[in-house]
Amino acid sequence: PGRYSSPGGLATDPAGAGSVYVSASDASYRGAVLKFSAVGVFAYALDVGSSGVTINTGTRVAVDPDNGTVFVAATNGTGAPVVATFDGSTGAYVSSFDGSDGSSDGAFTCIGDLAIDAAHRLYVLQGCKDDVVRYSAGGTFAAIVDDGSRGTPSFMAVDPVSGELFVAASGSGGNITAFSAGGVSARSSFGQGSIGSFGGL
Repeated sequence: PGRYSSPGGLATDPAGAGSVYVSASDASYRGAVLKFSAVGVFAYALDVGSSGVTINTGTRVAVDPDNGTVFVAATNGTGAPVVATFDGSTGAYVSSFDGSDGSSDGAFTCIGDLAIDAAHRLYVLQGCKDDVVRYSAGGTFAAIVDDGSRGTPSFMAVDPVSGELFVAASGSGGNITAFSAGGVSARSSFGQGSIGSFGGL
């Protein structure tokens, strides 16, 4: 696939025979997201085409475990943060949204992480707003899941079987909170005071 460096994000596609997506920089230091097979064979780089969307270096990536749609944290033509979606079969750009549709939280300011479950519920973490917000796969606001009251959200992951959402938060020693499927309620927190900092989840 040419020379790529500085990997910063990683996601797998259970619906696509375990394909792996890696965000990195190309030879011109532009952001790119590459797809590989489960055994490391290069397939393609996501194609933004003439969309005006820019993939940032080391960006966050999430893959719908049901249909393989790829979600990427990106910026639009004005430099504002957006979530861009791509066809998982071809890598072609589909659409993007800025988080403002029906949202009491307003448009995105800083996208720090993405996660999506098999019911097509997309979670967007914004550390600068101290929250995690749930959207439909099409970009319509649904709910604020984590309001930052347990610390600043840093990373998150979804259990592919139960649909539970796990959010790692910094501050007060760090902790991980488990939310029920859909992020409806916080079920438990652990690690309080025993985790210094997070590098991922």
